[in-house]
Amino acid sequence: MGVKGDRADLETLTAQINVAGSGVVSIRYEKIPRSRGPRAGGGSGPSGGGDPGNLTPEQLDEAKKAAVNYREGYSSDGYPRQPPPEIVQKLSKLSVQQREDLNRQMIDLRNRGMGMEDRRKFYEKMVDRSLQGGR
Repeated sequence: MGVKGDRADLETLTAQINVAGSGVVSIRYEKIPRSRGPRAGGGSGPSGGGDPGNLTPEQLDEAKKAAVNYREGYSSDGYPRQPPPEIVQKLSKLSVQQREDLNRQMIDLRNRGMGMEDRRKFYEKMVDRSLQGGR
């Protein structure tokens, strides 16, 4: 809908976007903090899931809400809208905690700059892996 700020300085820009069903949202540049290295029990890249401990309280809340309302989709699952019926069916077989853990991991990957298409593919693999009992 519009862009405000100094177009020569990315850090000052704010874009207002009209999202169907959600109204107008503002998006702005934010530097992504560098990883502090691998965590115990997890790696620092997509195969290990990054460090979801770096999420903001708002992002943790988003992960929790999306775990309960998994049919609606959320900002980091890699789908532009709701997930397709076959993914919803698989998600319904996971516990709320499993979905929340997966959501935290996906938000972290989004924060690290992973694109939507790659997140979608990764999300689908992680859902399948969770159903098989592996992580």
